[in-house]
Amino acid sequence: MTSEKTKGNFGVIVVMMFIIGVFFMIIDDGVGIVFGIGLLLFFCVLIVGIIAVMWSIAGSAERMTRRF
Repeated sequence: MTSEKTKGNFGVIVVMMFIIGVFFMIIDDGVGIVFGIGLLLFFCVLIVGIIAVMWSIAGSAERMTRRF
């Protein structure tokens, strides 16, 4: 999913997107687009997080099957 060079920064980027998304949803003062951007970032982080976890599980399962 990510190259070895960006693997360390990938988690930081996802965490920052999550924090910014939640922050945008909190500071929304009647401006719907700010809440929308925050919600979009929040859902992007959820999707990326689920994909990363599934990718990790698939990778470890593949390594296990190679052993046997």
